[in-house]
Amino acid sequence: MKEFVINVGPLETRIALLEDNRLAELTLEREEARSIVGNIYKGRVDAIVPGIQAAFVDIGFEKNGFLYVSDIAGTEGTGDFVFEEGTAKPRNPKRRGKPASIENILKKNQSVMVQVSKDMLGTKGFRLTNFCTLPGRYVVLMPTVAQLGVSRKIDDDRERDRLKKILQNVRPPGVGLITRTAGEGKTKAEIQADVKYLGKVWDKSKAKMESEKAPCLLHEDLSPILRVVRDSFTDDIDRLTVDSESEYSRILNFLDSFAPHLRKRCKFYQAKRPIFDKYGIEEEIEKALRRNTSALTRPKR
Repeated sequence: MKEFVINVGPLETRIALLEDNRLAELTLEREEARSIVGNIYKGRVDAIVPGIQAAFVDIGFEKNGFLYVSDIAGTEGTGDFVFEEGTAKPRNPKRRGKPASIENILKKNQSVMVQVSKDMLGTKGFRLTNFCTLPGRYVVLMPTVAQLGVSRKIDDDRERDRLKKILQNVRPPGVGLITRTAGEGKTKAEIQADVKYLGKVWDKSKAKMESEKAPCLLHEDLSPILRVVRDSFTDDIDRLTVDSESEYSRILNFLDSFAPHLRKRCKFYQAKRPIFDKYGIEEEIEKALRRNTSALTRPKR
């Protein structure tokens, strides 16, 4: 039996995967260290730096993000695309003529749509890209390119050809799609529903881009819990139990779009006893910590 057990606290969220009642994986996210990678903003160009071919962009935080010319859609021709840390990046781009210069693309105080590709690190601001990507359960929508592709982890040639044909049939005009590994074996209807959902998300982002003043948030990436639901709460998971009523409601609403048949496997934990105590997870975490501490303090022979 495989199940997710989720503990939502005021300072951190803990997500445990149990296999036959034993802790198999544990994910932690603290509120003060929450990542904004994947968020899409309407930013305002604060400065252009020709020497490094980059722009500093105000996205509403104390420190500006930075956007390199190579991360702006339309400057890299029509080459193949790969994913690096969740961001679409050109691979072996086909350049025509001279490389684009950032001074000819962006101007100070110009509004630009950007997505965070790396969190702020030390004194460095957020790394930004204009190659926006919206991951779904089975596909990734790439609104700024027209590339079609299939995850390299799907290695069966017949399945790859089948999925490519489906993508050609369900692709909205002018966007790119990549089938994720989870898309293997899925029907056209399942993939089409995923694309339709992502198309609505993109349309909302574009509408806010037109109506809102920079800097502002256009699209917030999924919370850690909903990312797990999207990527890992599949048919081979028997149950998901969460101790937050608000998160339980969000999960059910989210599943309405992706996998309505999994709603009945979700449970809201209401007992007074802490959920990680009830499932024996707290004890397993303490044992693991004791083993690690013992290994660190054990004298070498």
